[in-house]
Amino acid sequence: MNIREFLKAYNAESAITTEEMTILDENADDLGVSKSKLMENAGAAVASFMKNMLGKDLSRTHVHVLCGLGNNGGDGFVVARHVSIEAASVHVYLLGRPERINTPEARQNWQALKSCKYSIHRHVIRDSRELPEYLGIVQPEAILVDALLGSGVQGILREPIATAVREMNALSREHDLPVISIDTPTGVDPSTGLVKNLKVNATAIITFHSHKTGFVNKEEFESKVHVAQIGIPLEASWLVGKGDCKVLFRNRRSPRSTKGMNGKLLIVGGSHLYSGAPSLSALAAMRCGVDLVNICTSSSVASTIRGYSPDLIVTSLEGPFLNPSNLDTIKHRISWANAVLVGPGAGEMEETRHVLKESCIEATRQEKFLVVDADGLKVIEDIFADIDAPRTVLTPHAGEFSIISGTPVNQLKTLGGKLGAVRDFIKGKKLVMLLKGPEDVIIHQHGCKINLTGTPAMTTGGTGDILAGVTAAFLSMHASRDWHVSYCAAAAAHVNGLAGEEVERKVGAPCMTASMMLGVLGEVVARFY
Repeated sequence: MNIREFLKAYNAESAITTEEMTILDENADDLGVSKSKLMENAGAAVASFMKNMLGKDLSRTHVHVLCGLGNNGGDGFVVARHVSIEAASVHVYLLGRPERINTPEARQNWQALKSCKYSIHRHVIRDSRELPEYLGIVQPEAILVDALLGSGVQGILREPIATAVREMNALSREHDLPVISIDTPTGVDPSTGLVKNLKVNATAIITFHSHKTGFVNKEEFESKVHVAQIGIPLEASWLVGKGDCKVLFRNRRSPRSTKGMNGKLLIVGGSHLYSGAPSLSALAAMRCGVDLVNICTSSSVASTIRGYSPDLIVTSLEGPFLNPSNLDTIKHRISWANAVLVGPGAGEMEETRHVLKESCIEATRQEKFLVVDADGLKVIEDIFADIDAPRTVLTPHAGEFSIISGTPVNQLKTLGGKLGAVRDFIKGKKLVMLLKGPEDVIIHQHGCKINLTGTPAMTTGGTGDILAGVTAAFLSMHASRDWHVSYCAAAAAHVNGLAGEEVERKVGAPCMTASMMLGVLGEVVARFY
């Protein structure tokens, strides 16, 4: 199988969300294409559009670039530098104090303008009341460039941005001036196309990499949007990277958080034969930041699991293994949780299989996030129709996937073989598959990603239980947000692999155990805050 053609075809999307663009930017940086390079390319693309597509003779054109304090403003600084070579004059208006420019790339490009004092006029706007006077110099032969907020719009526009938008729109109407918006018109949510209070009335919108979902099927945008490629590699969409993790953690937990607001996870598993598996999953989840983890397990191992950590809540269920008499208690606990992990260490007794099936069905019925792992995967064939939902994640290794899909294990020994098999299996299904292996494959009906973190030392027992716990943790922690569950599955695979690499680096592959990964999970997750 041609991996490139498979991924290109499977991930073909007409539009992307703001979060997906953030992921792409960060992943490109992971792949060696720096944010500074992307900003340079973005600004150059906008300048090229102004020169070539508007049919303007820039030697007689005055360019006025209104810039905010973020990366959109940084793109504007680059535009100014590029058009200054040909334009009659270039004016840059920074709305805010230079020391408050909030990214290194934008600051670098603002500094570059300081050396261009004979070709570029810089104006620092500290008060919105100054804008009408500054913009009074705008001539009829001019182009206005909107580099105020772009995709960074949050809620209603406030001062001085609001006044800048009104002034740009007024100048455009009065003198019939073209307005070029970088990435998205200020005031428009690029993911939805919605406007809170006001927006820039753009003549043209130069957006990057791909159409934004908010511009699709909206007449007011369709003829104005032009997509520019800025050097983001295809692999930034296909390979899981730091962007997939950062997008989950860019909003830190509220300083007014109360217990349980940052995730409540229920784990159904454990038996008199296996106490370690649910414990590893639970402790991994807590190391990732979940507030509360409750393990529903048989009384034969409840005390043992409690002994692993005083942080765990353990619900002791009657019997040496999970059985139908436990179901009422389990269903009550499911209603408490944000996410449910079913399967670790549960065993394969017939009565237990019934409990695992009913737990999965109940979690889906209550619209909880559901992760099915280990022994839970061995019972899902009978209940697929009941749990095939967008909030369900399956986390098999190749052997388990072979059982639930009927795919020969030999076919799963190569990445191409895995991709083809999982694509065929997932067709028509709503759930997300995280197929573990030397390359983790995260796939759902609308997209596919590959995670390359990890080490052969992670073949030691228990690393899959940790991955299941991390996956369930991320789903639980982000239950209140409208994330596609594949974001959490991809980030979990990446973090789990990085934790394995970190342990191998510290202790050496032959000495590695799964429980050692618990000690570094918090450190790994903290990299993405």
